[in-house]
Amino acid sequence: MSTTKPGDQAATRADGTTPSIRRRPVTTSRGQITRDQILKIAKEHFGHGGFRGVSTAAIAAEAGVTDPGLLHHFQSKAGLLMALLESRFGQDDEIFAIDSNVRGTELLDKLVALVAENESNRADVRLFSVLLAESVSDDHPSHQYFAERYRHARELLIGYLREAQERGAIKASIDTTGLATALLALMDGLQYQWLIDETVDMSGSFRAISSLLSLAMVDKPQEK
Repeated sequence: MSTTKPGDQAATRADGTTPSIRRRPVTTSRGQITRDQILKIAKEHFGHGGFRGVSTAAIAAEAGVTDPGLLHHFQSKAGLLMALLESRFGQDDEIFAIDSNVRGTELLDKLVALVAENESNRADVRLFSVLLAESVSDDHPSHQYFAERYRHARELLIGYLREAQERGAIKASIDTTGLATALLALMDGLQYQWLIDETVDMSGSFRAISSLLSLAMVDKPQEK
């Protein structure tokens, strides 16, 4: 199949010559390495100082590039932030890639495993939590990003819960929207406690709540 895009074929002039074709710039390997290095350093800066407490000049200096050089890759400070968010947290479907055949309260076990996995990645959890707190402000560049992320995550969890209801695996009376929203709030709330106090057992705490929920979600306790 041809990979030529509309507009790539230049028309021949009346004098028989062909005008030059302006093509989209291609990111070189060296350029990608520089971009990745900037994102790596930006992760540390934004994770500790948030968006408002960090300058692109400081990130650029540590990355060994000029401030204009950094902006060449990301256009703006907000552009850098959004590129970082997409690179670290852009795969919602993968995060909640739970087997559609999960039955009933097995969904909670999957979420316990996700919380445990987050315990092994403190830097990403810090970045997420710091920027999430900042994004409560309507004028924050990541406000819409987090709003959409939560909306999508809720829809995914609600879908799994409703499928379980249709199979009779959990009670039909359960408010799937309310439960999905509360589960996300519990997960993120535990992350804040854990970041402040490393002795907090995130996965253990979530497991304790999920055990109680498991009993409440079915007509009779399931055997483990």
